[in-house]
Amino acid sequence: MNKLTIAVCDDDETALIAIRGTIVGLLEKLKIPATVDTFTSPELFDKAFDGVNYGLVFLDIEMPKLNGIDLGQKIKEKNSTAEIIFISNRENLVFDTFKVHPFGFVRKSRFIKDLSEVLRLYIDMHNATAIPETITIKYHGGETKIACNDITHIEGARDYQHIYINGKAEPLRLRESMDTFMKQLEPLGFIRIHKGYIVNFRYIRRIDNTSVTLTTNVELPLARRLVDVTRAKYMQLCRASGTVRLN
Repeated sequence: MNKLTIAVCDDDETALIAIRGTIVGLLEKLKIPATVDTFTSPELFDKAFDGVNYGLVFLDIEMPKLNGIDLGQKIKEKNSTAEIIFISNRENLVFDTFKVHPFGFVRKSRFIKDLSEVLRLYIDMHNATAIPETITIKYHGGETKIACNDITHIEGARDYQHIYINGKAEPLRLRESMDTFMKQLEPLGFIRIHKGYIVNFRYIRRIDNTSVTLTTNVELPLARRLVDVTRAKYMQLCRASGTVRLN
C-alpha cells in the first residue's frame, strides 16, 4: 500500500493527541507508512490543505468559527477523492454530515475502539480491487449494465420505471416492475420507501416522518407504514458498510 497522508483537525488538544496516537499506533502495527499531521483549528487546516493532498481526514464536528461539516465541504470541493471521518459525541449530527459523503462517523467517548475499526476498514477497502456491483437492464433493442453505486433512486410511473443516475439530468425509462428491481437491488443496499420509490441508501441525507431527502437535494415521499423499517434498514446498512460507526 502506498504511503498514507492523514490529517486530524480538532480544537481540543487532548483529544487531538489521543486521536493521532491511536492512528499512528495502529499503522505501525500494520507496518503501513504514513504521515499524520494535526491541526488545532479549521483555519490552519484549510490553509495547509492547499499544499498537501491528504487522502484521509479526521474532523471534529463542533469547532468555533468553521464547524467540521462546513470544513468537510470545502475539502471535498478542493479534492473530491479525500475521505472524511467525522468525530463527535453527538449522534444526532449523523444525518447533517451526509452532505459531505463521509467515510465514517465515530464518537469521542469510544474513539479508540471505533477509530481502530474504521481505519482498518479504510485500509482494507484501499487494498481491495473489487469491481463495483452492476445490474443488467434489458430494454427494447438491447441491454445495458449499470453500476449500482451510481443509481440514486428509482421512481415508479405506471408501466414504466425511471432510473435516476447520479450526474445525469434525465433518467433511464424502462418497462420493468418495481418488484423485479427490488429483488435485484435489495441485497446491494437499496430500500423500498414507498410503493413508487426505491432509494440507494448511500445517497440518503435525511429521513423525516413523511419524506426522505437525498444528497442530490431530491425529496421523496416516505410511506407512513415504512418509516420505522426504513430507518432501521438504513442504520443497519450504514453499520454493515462502515459508512457510519455508532457502536
